[in-house]
Amino acid sequence: MTETPYQTVDFFPLDQKVHDDFWNQLTDVRERCPVGWATSYWSMTDPPGQWIINTYADNMNAASDWETFSSEGGVSSVQFPLDVIRLIPVENDPPVHREIRKALNPYFTPTALAHNDDELRKIADTLIERCLEQVLNQPGPADFVEIYTSQLPPLVLLGPGYLNQGAEQGHELMGLVRTMLTKPELTLETAPKLLAWCAELLELRRAEGERDDLPGMIA
Repeated sequence: MTETPYQTVDFFPLDQKVHDDFWNQLTDVRERCPVGWATSYWSMTDPPGQWIINTYADNMNAASDWETFSSEGGVSSVQFPLDVIRLIPVENDPPVHREIRKALNPYFTPTALAHNDDELRKIADTLIERCLEQVLNQPGPADFVEIYTSQLPPLVLLGPGYLNQGAEQGHELMGLVRTMLTKPELTLETAPKLLAWCAELLELRRAEGERDDLPGMIA
């Protein structure tokens, strides 16, 4: 481990060993290092690594005291270089964070979601059916995270009321995001493609004069 005046831990969230023994790995880290510096190469920062806090009380304190625990320096478990791409609004502090959330919140209220109930239900049912098909057609359990939970948020955001994108555009976007999350070493190659995808969508909304959906509001 790197020599530091504080406790360090070697913890890499994309390591297959962590996935294979997830809860025991997390318990071990929490018990050995409730607060410390993770030294593994899990980010594109220099030097690589991040602070980790592993108790409920410490996490609550960090979440409610943004002046001490700033998000401006990055918060992702797979951290991208902030001069290349920043995750907005989670990597912003108030007042910028507050103003962005104020603009985004109307699109995520119960009333706004109710307009898309049928579409959301259809997406959820389709993903559940895929889980059942895997259980019926292959030996062993279905990977619920892979088939359902990792797919649901992007499919919802790609649908009506949000990004309003077709299957082809959605497939391209999800591929870029998946690459960045699982292969951070490709950030410098992938980020420009992701930003170009977003820029093209915003330019289209400006040209159409569309302001009712989420990218229209941002544009």
